[in-house]
Amino acid sequence: MTPPEPLPAAAPDPGLDAGDGIWTTPSGGTLATLVINLDRSPERLAAMGERLRLLGLPWRRVQAVDGPALPGWPPGSVDEAGYARWHGKPVAAGEVGCYLSHLKALRAFVDGGASHLLLLEDDAWPGPGCRAVVEALLREARRWDVVKLSGFHRGSPVAVAELVPGWRLAVPFSRQGNTAALMFNRAAAQAALQAMAPMRLPYDHALERPWSYGQRLRIVAPSPVHAQDGSPSTISGGRTRKFRWVQRLPTHAFRVRNEAQRLAWALGQWLSARSS
Repeated sequence: MTPPEPLPAAAPDPGLDAGDGIWTTPSGGTLATLVINLDRSPERLAAMGERLRLLGLPWRRVQAVDGPALPGWPPGSVDEAGYARWHGKPVAAGEVGCYLSHLKALRAFVDGGASHLLLLEDDAWPGPGCRAVVEALLREARRWDVVKLSGFHRGSPVAVAELVPGWRLAVPFSRQGNTAALMFNRAAAQAALQAMAPMRLPYDHALERPWSYGQRLRIVAPSPVHAQDGSPSTISGGRTRKFRWVQRLPTHAFRVRNEAQRLAWALGQWLSARSS
């Protein structure tokens, strides 16, 4: 993958505070920007720091959980039998690390004082329009609880509002994949923390089931953040192989039910957004 063009330098912003990673927005809210990063990936952190400097946002690092280095799963953190039924594979250590890292970042946000969170994995690459999209999302905060700013797929977006020229806030009617760049309000972060443990799916799959945690998930179309910067994945190493097809029958049944739930949820969200 060829990385996108570098961002232009941002003008100095009096709301920046490099100490706590919180930006006071023009609308009066506060945005915490957290970057998930493994201790063994300092070069990725340095690259992300430069991207965020050019974007003009203060940020803080969240030490990622190194799944392959764990001696075992923390008690109550992973439902291996449930994961096998729903995902059709044995649990992968890298996926566990990713999942627990995101929950750790959400706890850090909830324990802080900011009203909103921009959560980034350290290989996310914000595009030139990202700052304007983030500001527009904060102005339109009443329209969403969780927003995905990156994705491997389009997510079959159905627009509910224009954010800035060229970018729309949309309801996803299909899976988008990837969690490199997300925004949360406090209620959504708290709800996700309560509903998403133990782990029964990879984190991006679990987050894209908003009916399970009762929040309004939206996506930005097109994505203003590139899902990867071209560096090797720190999650995919040691991926597990699928079970045999007979063992995966419960997985196929779950996925049929899950997509039916997604369609019903998305239709309801779209109709609700149109009437508001």
